[in-house]
Amino acid sequence: MRKKLTLGLLSLVALLGLAVGGILFYLVHQTRPLCLHDYAASGNENDKSVAKSETTLKILTWNIQMLPTILRRLSAKLDKMQYERAPWIVDFLKQQDYDVVCFQEALDPRAVQVLVEGLRPVYPYVVLPRHSGRFWQLSSGVLFVSRVPITYKANIVFKENHGIDSMAAKGCTLIEGRKDGLSFQMAGTHFPTGKGVYKKVDCEQTVNELLVPNRRDKVPQFFVGDFNIKKDSEEYVFLMKATGMSESAINDPRPYSSDFKNGWKKPSDGRGNKLALIDHILLDPRGTKTAIRVQHIQRATHEFNGKTIDLADHYGVSAEVMLSN
Repeated sequence: MRKKLTLGLLSLVALLGLAVGGILFYLVHQTRPLCLHDYAASGNENDKSVAKSETTLKILTWNIQMLPTILRRLSAKLDKMQYERAPWIVDFLKQQDYDVVCFQEALDPRAVQVLVEGLRPVYPYVVLPRHSGRFWQLSSGVLFVSRVPITYKANIVFKENHGIDSMAAKGCTLIEGRKDGLSFQMAGTHFPTGKGVYKKVDCEQTVNELLVPNRRDKVPQFFVGDFNIKKDSEEYVFLMKATGMSESAINDPRPYSSDFKNGWKKPSDGRGNKLALIDHILLDPRGTKTAIRVQHIQRATHEFNGKTIDLADHYGVSAEVMLSN
């Protein structure tokens, strides 16, 4: 009798193990890319043009809050209209003239597929979000699309990544691009939330393992993304010193990428803590005359069922750059 009971318990444990394993496999499968890969347009027509001494480069960095849609089944609060907003973002960007767009929180694989395939006729160069190699972990969520030729150079995963942030391979991806014969590098990131000391460690890691080893003379380096660091904070001062980069003022009466007027944000509590510039475009000219001429806040919306919907919970930050040798 005891032997039968033991075998029954073991069988039950085995079945539960298989069920849990099956659920875990399903969840992981749902967060994997859908047969996508980096893209480069054939012909590289831009490279055939006569090299210029300077040209204009337009950049957009934008956290688009494309969280895995499978999470919507766990809580209604995690329903961010991902599948509705993805094609709206495509339609919006097709009407813009950005050269390079760096997305953050491009985590849902189907939403990424909609973005990449929808934008490819206009932004034919793509560098996808990177993974860490841990089967259970989401990608970095950093996605590049570009009108001008770009190629993947390197990627790091942050050492300090805690709590819910650790579910994604947050880090920094470096690309190299070229417009009108002039080369540039761009690092895209999404820093974790949480303690400032963690952000300082991640910043130092980015500088030491990504930015410095890949620097080239006369090739300007940009550092863009959602840093989760407020401008002029202690962490911001550290960021600027560690990278040796600079940032230009934003030409907007409300120079904030996180703003309580955004429909995805909760109303301000009156202390102004819902107003912050945490998305940045930094520049190291690397011995060239490259300079950021002007920066703007991009507030993209879409009319839906009689309501004005913000396309993401962050406003984008754009820069018009004079790319020079």
